[in-house]
Amino acid sequence: MDAIEPMPWTPDFESYPCDVALQRTEVANGYIRLFWEDGRSNKYDVFLLRENSPDDQTIHFQSREMLISPLDIPQDLQAVSADLDENGALQVVWSSGEQSRYHPGWLRAHAWFDDGENTPALPAVTECRHWQADTMSEPPSFCGSEVLEKDAQLLKWLEALSCFGIARLRGLPDQDGLLEQLVNRIGPVRESNFGRQYVLEVKDDPDSNAFTSEALLQHIDMPTRECPHGLQFLFCRTN
Repeated sequence: MDAIEPMPWTPDFESYPCDVALQRTEVANGYIRLFWEDGRSNKYDVFLLRENSPDDQTIHFQSREMLISPLDIPQDLQAVSADLDENGALQVVWSSGEQSRYHPGWLRAHAWFDDGENTPALPAVTECRHWQADTMSEPPSFCGSEVLEKDAQLLKWLEALSCFGIARLRGLPDQDGLLEQLVNRIGPVRESNFGRQYVLEVKDDPDSNAFTSEALLQHIDMPTRECPHGLQFLFCRTN
């Protein structure tokens, strides 16, 4: 008798009970639809699934962060097949040749159902501009000392941050404690398991790719944590 393959691990550190089982799957152009035993259904974009493939080539098993760049995924990616294995996990074969297995509890927890339930409400934003390198070669930049001292400049900086998702300060002195002084002008610092500030170093038992010798690719910090940062600030003191 063949041994049943264990349930796949998940691309974060949460635990996901399998309270509702997957019943069947359906492959469509650009997404996979899942049907659950309680009658609900939802669909997943193929790129969302491929980026979160729990395998050692895509996600670091210890840090649960990506090892590949989104540019490594073919733009014409499709799911060749999507089936349920003996454990009830989703097994996908990709047009690029890779295979992925997904924990049903993780899939259920990240489901946005077609009936509108469980769909997060987006906050009202007065102006949100999408940009790329050919439309904005440099991020909005401000004088750091003026933002520290003048409320009007602080407001302009925060408006740019809200609008573009990025805003840069120039001319700040190389001074201990300055970053926290600046951030406290906005609100209290929320600590993480890394503390109030983050220092890069290689560790034998990493819980982040930053603590490994792997290249740090384009990424979003701490999406695998229960409470990821709302705003994150990087202080480049020495290049």
